[in-house]
Amino acid sequence: MSSQQPQIDFLILADAAQAVGGKLYLMGGGWDRLVVPTFGQPLSISLAAGIMVPWAMVGGDITATVKLEREDGTPVPQDLTITVNATMVAQSPVGRPLRVIVAGAGAWAIPGPGFYRLVMSAGGAAKATVFQVDRPTAAAWQA
Repeated sequence: MSSQQPQIDFLILADAAQAVGGKLYLMGGGWDRLVVPTFGQPLSISLAAGIMVPWAMVGGDITATVKLEREDGTPVPQDLTITVNATMVAQSPVGRPLRVIVAGAGAWAIPGPGFYRLVMSAGGAAKATVFQVDRPTAAAWQA
């Protein structure tokens, strides 16, 4: 991958995520297992990411696309598009890449239990994170 293209530094799943002033605010972040009581209903999944933007692209818009797919690559409909401006701050060293902090949420109808992959793409770069979806157990409902 060329250093003239954005690179996705990290991708984190969360219950809720916000990007404010170049910082991430996460609630329930970093999970890799999800219990879904009813399959086929829209379920909100939040994410947080860091995109390294090359100096030549600072000042422009970066568009990231987020897709959800099953472990076998079958897509789960409803892609998410996030557009952010890679704005230089006063302390940005000239010529150095800039980390842009991104947060967003999408609603996907999870079709059933199994492993899923959330994939973010931006400028030719991609990053994925895998998570497992289970049905609730009877013991979980009695607690």
